[in-house]
Amino acid sequence: MIETRFRYNQSFDSVYAMVPSSMALLLGLIPAILMALAIVREKELGSITNLYVTPVTRTEFLFGKQLPYIAVSMVSFLVLVLMALLIFRVPLKGSVAPLLLGALLYVTATTGIGMLASAFARMQIAALFGTAILTRVIGIQFSGMLTPVSSLRGVGAIMGEAFPMTYFLRNQHRHLHQGIGLRGPRSEPRSACRLHPGAQPGESLAAPPAGAVRGVLQLSSIFWLGIKELRSFARDPVLVALVVWSFSFSIVTIAQSNFQELRDASIAIVDEDHSELSRRIAHAFLPPYFRPPEPIAKRDVDHR
Repeated sequence: MIETRFRYNQSFDSVYAMVPSSMALLLGLIPAILMALAIVREKELGSITNLYVTPVTRTEFLFGKQLPYIAVSMVSFLVLVLMALLIFRVPLKGSVAPLLLGALLYVTATTGIGMLASAFARMQIAALFGTAILTRVIGIQFSGMLTPVSSLRGVGAIMGEAFPMTYFLRNQHRHLHQGIGLRGPRSEPRSACRLHPGAQPGESLAAPPAGAVRGVLQLSSIFWLGIKELRSFARDPVLVALVVWSFSFSIVTIAQSNFQELRDASIAIVDEDHSELSRRIAHAFLPPYFRPPEPIAKRDVDHR
């Protein structure tokens, strides 16, 4: 006998699809908005002009702005994973390291989207709406949440393949409940070290002192800019509360409110037989899958 079954999620539990998708949407929306607001706020208040008289370079300024929100996003991702495992019982069948690496690359890309949006916005409200529309529309419509990317055509397919949420969703499903990473081919370990082409054993490969001092100064500038940004973020209790709610209670609400299983379906029956068998059929539609059937007349049926 031939039986059709799902390869993954044989019980067809919606939580296995809703939780990873909600995580991807939140990590694509909130970090991008925070990043855009962080830079546009400096331009709107005029405090960014203070950096023109400092030795801080543009690269150091951007890294100092971006790294704190990458750190906040990674902490939020870990909280979301723990909630998925402990509250929703989504199994972790794959490897942890690729899951973390994929999340790190994803939040780096989404904060980069916010940074790109901040280059065109002059006011915080414009940065907020622009970033939200960009991430939500592309993320929901073209990243595989509603329609598989392989089924898209034209401009939608190009946006789906270019948007980072597409690959993060695949990574989430592979290493959460599918576990493909454990069965996939593993390459042989490679050495991460190699000698300089012109170096001989025993020779020193130390960087020039001037370059080392400059590198330390750059890292110090990025570090203190990041600390300044975290303090600015912490001084806004409404924004902190929004982030905490988004990465905790909202995902619980989304996962528990949206179901793909049949639940409380309305049904109407036209019983022209009025036999014992027809009554048994009507009473076979049981809760919680169906609501009590409503008997209607044949003339009430829409024949269009």
